[in-house]
Amino acid sequence: MILTFPTFYRDFKCIANRCTDSCCIGWEIDIDSAAYDKYRLMPESFQKNIAVCDGVAHFVLTQDERCPFLQKDGLCKIILEHSENMLCDICREHPRFYEWYGNYKDAGVGLCCEEAVRLLLESDKPLEYETVETQEISDDDTPEDICKSVFELRKSLFSIINDRSLTLSDRIERCFLKIGAKDVIAPCSADEFFAECVEIAKEMSPFDELWEKYILRLEALDFQEVKERINKALSENQIRYEKSLSYFVFRHFVKACFDGDLLSHFKFAVIMTIFEMLIDCVNGDLLFNTRYLSKQIEYSEENIDALTDECYFNALISENNILAFLNELFNGG
Repeated sequence: MILTFPTFYRDFKCIANRCTDSCCIGWEIDIDSAAYDKYRLMPESFQKNIAVCDGVAHFVLTQDERCPFLQKDGLCKIILEHSENMLCDICREHPRFYEWYGNYKDAGVGLCCEEAVRLLLESDKPLEYETVETQEISDDDTPEDICKSVFELRKSLFSIINDRSLTLSDRIERCFLKIGAKDVIAPCSADEFFAECVEIAKEMSPFDELWEKYILRLEALDFQEVKERINKALSENQIRYEKSLSYFVFRHFVKACFDGDLLSHFKFAVIMTIFEMLIDCVNGDLLFNTRYLSKQIEYSEENIDALTDECYFNALISENNILAFLNELFNGG
């Protein structure tokens, strides 16, 4: 099997109680069957913290939405009293993710995690990926020729995204040219495109009340203010947007192996980057914004599906309109 991962993947390690945004708070944690078999042998005092719903076991969160085994000091009681071997799959692996495409596999760490975001952005060097061969055998039957062509194309997109001799908008345009596909065009102004992006975000299922507050703040801005704020953010954070785009391409573009729609999956990555820029307009904590956006969309199947549908079917979210919007922002038209 051919395994690809970002170079910082090897360096990731949970920072436990040093994390300011614990993944043991606010998330419903499902328990895999192997771990559940172990937990059923534990004393009643342990088992009372577990419930089964629709055949799936999960930890029963406390009233303040904390895992019942999360101590006040931020450490895990299961690890302290029993060892990491007693953790369920999600607790042991999160925020790592794995995706299989025929004989190809991706491994990464989700940007919902502040340590993952720190590792992504700690260096000013372009984001790079490693590819190695492993002995793992995949049971995914996606045709080999399709997977090979999509993964080779993604590698070309990485090279374009990393080309700092070009503006970010020019790199995105070259990526569109490399993909080669064309979509339905319903021309709109940059102002109208901005309004459409806000409307798409507004229709999403909110992770929490903060998402709705961000939308209200964006709706209160006129497009000239958006231009000024994004231009300021771009001048200070172009490398961040470059790396975010690369990572969104890494995580989402190769889903085209399953449906063949190269253009829509690339548009998904670009719109995610545009959403990051828009959130930066209304909140100054940029690293928080990156991981919050990931929580809001990448960790919600409902929102991934919704944004994917917009990239498939919404004629306003077209290659031409995206490029016109970016050129208006970065070049003044």
